Amino acid sequence: MKKIISTLFVFVVLFGFVFGQDQKPAQEQKPVQEQKPANDYTVPPVVKEVGGFWYIYVPGQGAYEGIGKAFAIAREEKKKQGLTYIGSPFVLYWNHPKVSEQPERFIWAVCIGIDKDADVKLPLKKAFFEKRMAAVCVHKGPIKDIVQSNDVLDKFIDDNYYITVWPVYEVFNPDGTIEITHPVAKIEI
Repeated sequence: MKKIISTLFVFVVLFGFVFGQDQKPAQEQKPVQEQKPANDYTVPPVVKEVGGFWYIYVPGQGAYEGIGKAFAIAREEKKKQGLTYIGSPFVLYWNHPKVSEQPERFIWAVCIGIDKDADVKLPLKKAFFEKRMAAVCVHKGPIKDIVQSNDVLDKFIDDNYYITVWPVYEVFNPDGTIEITHPVAKIEI
């Protein structure tokens, strides 16, 4: 499994270099409670506005191995359809990756930003990600340690009285970092 995840990480980072990075920085808000990183790889979480962009996606279900195949489809279709991607590739998750103990229940989509006027044909699909607030942290270390960074983000969300609004996503940046983004809603007490 580690080999598969490592291979996926390398593939996604290289994929990010191919498509460049033009995303606008989001507005950040200070957290209610500072969260200490679980390891040297986690940049502490913040709450900021995300979204407001169009993207293409290749939906999938099942084990992580399928994500690499979906990226290959997206790359091939980019060439066939003459598309220009915007920003780094990302993966949307509609349920917790820990469900991978039952891979048939794991639902995800490989995504890449696209111009709103792009003419997209099957097997790619096009959607708009609405602006919303999200808890975000950056993972700077080995992919094998990303679970710890996700745990830091989950604790931050709980400690600051937010709930996660699915889907969540991970952006695979060209510099090798992974931005873990969990859209949130404030719990009113």
